[in-house]
Amino acid sequence: MFKKNEGITLVSLTVTIIVIIILLAVTIRGASYMLVDSRLKSCITNMILVQAKAQTIFEKADFDENSVHENNLGTHVVIPKTEEDKTITPNIEQLIDKYKIDEEAKEYWYQWTQETLKANNIDPKILPSVVDSYFINSQTGEVIYSRGFKDNKGNPHYTLSDMLRLQ
Repeated sequence: MFKKNEGITLVSLTVTIIVIIILLAVTIRGASYMLVDSRLKSCITNMILVQAKAQTIFEKADFDENSVHENNLGTHVVIPKTEEDKTITPNIEQLIDKYKIDEEAKEYWYQWTQETLKANNIDPKILPSVVDSYFINSQTGEVIYSRGFKDNKGNPHYTLSDMLRLQ
């Protein structure tokens, strides 16, 4: 009489595949947000470490100018006074243009490279490339990461205070 059907119907197979696709989409989206969040937290942690070390060194230098070797302070960012000064990288005009820093504190910026980090007993690998650097303001404590951090929308964020607002 009637044949006994064994197996999966086409409708149940289609529903199962759609459910799996939806679960994958939600999982992938959540994972990508978690990756971006972990990169942001890692970047902030590194910048806070550099900020703390720099503040200690700057305070020692203010207290006793002979106690800190010049390399530990980093490279002072040039304030261009001549046309030749404008070719020196980095100079303060480049920082003001790219990172939108406050012009009032322009004489207090120092650049920290992998060498400076190593001289201050910080793992230089927190800067992924030799062309990357941190810029630290000795008065305000603001830290800039030259590579920056791109949020989920692709907007770059360079300063520590800007990145802290993203959390």
